[in-house]
Amino acid sequence: MGSRFGGNVTGWHGPGRLASRDHPRPRSRVSQVLEGCQKQLYSDQSSRIPRRSSRGVHNGARRVAGTRLNVPVQKIRVFLLDDHEIVRRGLRHLLEAEDDMTVVGEAGTVEDGRRRVLEQRPDVALLDARLPDGSGFDVARGVREVAPEIRTMILSSYDDEETLVAAFSAGVSGYVLKQIEADSLLDGIREVARGKSLVAPAVASRMMERMRQTQESTVGALADLTSQERRILQLIGAGLTNREIGDRLFLSEKTIKNNVTPLLAKLGVQRRTQAAVLAARLDD
Repeated sequence: MGSRFGGNVTGWHGPGRLASRDHPRPRSRVSQVLEGCQKQLYSDQSSRIPRRSSRGVHNGARRVAGTRLNVPVQKIRVFLLDDHEIVRRGLRHLLEAEDDMTVVGEAGTVEDGRRRVLEQRPDVALLDARLPDGSGFDVARGVREVAPEIRTMILSSYDDEETLVAAFSAGVSGYVLKQIEADSLLDGIREVARGKSLVAPAVASRMMERMRQTQESTVGALADLTSQERRILQLIGAGLTNREIGDRLFLSEKTIKNNVTPLLAKLGVQRRTQAAVLAARLDD
């Protein structure tokens, strides 16, 4: 199909160039988009040629069988949190080129991010993992407590174990790396907005490996328990207090307490509730 610019225009092909069907738009990564935005930070972009999204929509209207219908598109409202302005600019440029997305706000700190997200109530909050005054996980946790309908998604350069554990403990809906392809990020935001969860393959692989190691470690720790430690663990699993356990085993409450502390350490847990969960595996 031709265009008012002449030729078969289908979308952007790098800064200032258009792609034709003979020269399709290359699949770019988010990091490349951000680098491109950095080069053009001070350039004046007074207008933008509309591109066609994967949904076949132009400027808020739906195209059906070559006929343009003025049917408004329900846009996904996205909030951006990153301490680097250049990153926010690049993401805004990427997202607002899509006809079904709009950026409703942005921030560069945890304090401003939490407040503005709750003010704007976006569909998806795209959060950086590490910020000067905290992390995106702090924002995700705070937002979830007040407005659980807001979906949070981490876009990070980090995939270390500590960061991943913190993210999923905060209840985020998605975790992707900045090396992700731009189109994959856009599709991921759409999936999260629909209520689904999204985890980058590399992140999922790392988490599965951690779970496997944790399971192996737990099995080994349970096997190394003494008969008294196993009995105490069973009674913890039954919900008994230290005093009640002492009565059952004919020991003082202080003795039980002195046994529970190293027992938790041996199991690699910090709370009795975690130990109670492991107690169910004693008979496995």
